[in-house]
Amino acid sequence: MRLRNRYNAGSTVVLGAVGVGDRAASPCYRAADVDKERLAHLYSEYGAVVFRRARAVLRHEEDARDVMQEVFLKAMQKLPDDVDAQLPWLYRVTTNESLGMLRKRKVRRHVGLEEAPATAGGGEEDALTRAQAVRVLDRVDKRTAELAVYAYIDGMTTEEIARVSGISRKTVGKRLARFRDKARRILER
Repeated sequence: MRLRNRYNAGSTVVLGAVGVGDRAASPCYRAADVDKERLAHLYSEYGAVVFRRARAVLRHEEDARDVMQEVFLKAMQKLPDDVDAQLPWLYRVTTNESLGMLRKRKVRRHVGLEEAPATAGGGEEDALTRAQAVRVLDRVDKRTAELAVYAYIDGMTTEEIARVSGISRKTVGKRLARFRDKARRILER
């Protein structure tokens, strides 16, 4: 099954290659488990958001497409029925899949991130560059890495991060402060 991304005319995602609608492709994804219409709807509704999110974290189009494919396969199995919960769920899963790809492929050494400071709720004395933050991501727990991506790669405020992640603004601030402290210690070595 091929779906054309309406926001990026050059982007086509091939879902059939991983078992969507193809019984022989993979025992994990049987045709009975996949609703092609639902998948097409999800992709048309959220495809651009998922792709942009993955590309923002990975800074690599092909890797972003791979992550997008994985996210939509997971969405077919686990996406919440509540429409209001779908976008935050997709955002979180996309972030986690992208971080997993960074860890697996060690892409973080090749990421072309700007060296501009990304302050994430602190003053200039607390500023880390995006590249510095990326170098530390694989050395912190998954939840902290997710918050750091929101802050240092996406440039989200603590209020926005709290809303997306479902935790309090105060907790976000504390975790990001611990992330900055750990990052400084690691980078000083």
